[in-house]
This record gives sequence, structure tokens and C-alpha cells, in this order.
Amino acid sequence: MTLLLLSSAFNDFILQKQLAGLSDATVSDYRNIIGIFVTYMGGNTEMATLTYDTVTGFILDLYKRPISKATVATYIRNIRIFLRWYHTEY
Repeated sequence: MTLLLLSSAFNDFILQKQLAGLSDATVSDYRNIIGIFVTYMGGNTEMATLTYDTVTGFILDLYKRPISKATVATYIRNIRIFLRWYHTEY
């Protein structure tokens, strides 16, 4: 069984969104916001090792940053979209 790395899943997600015809701005937002998540978790992280606790840790870290609650909500929404896509596709 081949394990899927977070960076590979992220690249697949971006490609699928481009193929789906999403606007360049939307794809760019996904790339930027989910890219922050990928960097935080580490691109070589295996998708199977992501847990509620690791994702929650990222969210808690967002609240410590000098960004608005609305921005945090946008980050969470985008991460949720990515993780739901992963769950559906894999």
C-alpha cells in the first residue's frame, strides 16, 4: 500500500480544482491558505497520520497569530474543504 503525502494530496487537490474550472482567484486562495496548513504540518506528513488533534493544533495556532477571527474562519473553511475532498477522493 502506497502512503499519500500531504504535499501530494495538496497538489492533486489544486489540480482537481483547476480542472473543475474554478476561477484563478479561488484556486490561488486555496493554494495560499491550504499551503499554510501544508507548511505547518510538513509536506512529507502522511495523510493517514492527520488526526483531529493535529488539525486542532493548527487551528489553535491560528488564533495566536495577529489575524482576525474572520480570517481564521476562512482558513478553517478552506482546510475543511480540502480534508473533505481528500476523504471523498481517497
